[in-house]
Parts: sequence; C-alpha cells; structure tokens
Amino acid sequence: MVLCLASFVWLDFVFLENNSKTFARELEEAGETSDFVIIFNSGGFGTVKPEFAYDFKPIIDSLKGEVEGMNYKVSVVPYYRTKETLVGRIGYLKEMFFAFPSESEDLANRIKDFVQENPGDKVLMAGLSNGAAFVGETMEDLRGVGNVFAIEMGAPFWSEKNNDGNILILDNKGRDSLSIGDKGQLMLSLLQSPFKWIASRIEGRKISFSEAMIAPGHQYAWQEVEEEVVSFLENKVLAD
Repeated sequence: MVLCLASFVWLDFVFLENNSKTFARELEEAGETSDFVIIFNSGGFGTVKPEFAYDFKPIIDSLKGEVEGMNYKVSVVPYYRTKETLVGRIGYLKEMFFAFPSESEDLANRIKDFVQENPGDKVLMAGLSNGAAFVGETMEDLRGVGNVFAIEMGAPFWSEKNNDGNILILDNKGRDSLSIGDKGQLMLSLLQSPFKWIASRIEGRKISFSEAMIAPGHQYAWQEVEEEVVSFLENKVLAD
C-alpha cells in the first residue's frame, strides 16, 4: 500500500512536472523547424522511445514521409507517460484505470499553448493500443481547438470512443480482437500464450511473454492502414 501511494505521488508531482517541461521544450523546438508535428504515443506503458518502438515506428515513418510528400516540414515528438521502473509502472496504473485524468490534461494544455504560439502549424497525435486510448482522452480536452488531429490504432475496447471528426479510429478493418472486444478470441489467445512462449524457446526464437500474449489482429502494418490514413490526411488534416 505504501509503495502504491508513493508511486502515485511520484507520478503526479515528480514525473508529470518534469516530463511536461521536457515535452514543452521539444514541442517548441519542433515548431521552429517544422509546420507539421506528429506526437508519438507508444503502446503499453508509454515508455518506449520512437526509435525502439518496432511495432509502431514503421507506421510513423511512413506517415511522416506521406506528409512530407505533401510539402510539409515534419517533426516527430514523443510524449512519455511514465518511466520504465517498478514505481513508474505502479504509478501509471492510476492514470490508466481512471482514463488518464492528469496526463491527458497536461498534454492537452501543452498542445493548446503550442497552437496558440504557432497558429499555422498542424498537430497530429498518433497512438497505438493503450497510447491510442490516451490520445482519445486527450482529444476530449481539445474539443474546439483548431489544427489538432488524431489517429488511434487499436484502442482497447474498454476505452471510450470519441466521435470527433478530427479523429481517425483504426481497428484493422474489424480484425483487431482487442479493439472490437472479441472476448472469445481474447480468452483463447490468453490461454494459448504460455504455450506460444514455451514453443518459441524450443524453436530458439525466444519471444517475450508479452509478445506471446498479443491479441489476434492487434498488430498493425502501414500497407494495411495506408489507404485510410492517406484519405484522412487529404480530406481532413490537410484539406484547407
């Protein structure tokens, strides 16, 4: 109990303040060199740097290239949601279970400051899985703010869906069992995961247990989402 309370206090009063300052500085620097900013929100606990997010980086790279092909200067700025420590993970659970009340408000405020100082720039939040749920909550705090858009890939079914027209929600065309809430598929995947993990050891592949637990359809590839993303860019984000 003491560890939980200490972790919650650390996240709210230490991590959040320091992370907010760092993000605001990086966002300001991006505004000096770019007119289009992609805010990167990884899955899981939101601790992975973009260059190591092997499940999301290829999509972000392709997205960046697509926007650059439309004559925009693009920067990618990550927003981290905690630290990769025991205290960091425990502290983050409060945010995750209560729909990111502190962090979504913080990110929204930083974006509001940015668009006020850079009225001609576009901001596009992109989130994968738990990062997508976080993006959705942040967009709730940004209703009515111009030039801010979001792409949610694989937000878990229990997260609240935002019907804002500035958001593109992707679920692998209905194949993502975690996003659509296919409980039968999810339960089967959970039961199979220990055997997948053991089999990978025998075969010499040595996947992590979290990789063995990936829900069917929850892996995203650019070629699968390209059409929807490009249409969203052309008809919504860059329409004016």
